[in-house]
Amino acid sequence: MSAGIAALLPDEHHREIFERADKALYEAKARGRNQTAVSDWQ
Repeated sequence: MSAGIAALLPDEHHREIFERADKALYEAKARGRNQTAVSDWQ
């Protein structure tokens, strides 16, 4: 299982956290199987 992790930032819209988590998920998948990636805090 690969996973992308993102934390909800203050004043952030829920769509933004989903976009960051999705990006982190694709980064984890690019590294191979059974990986976890954490999104940038920007």
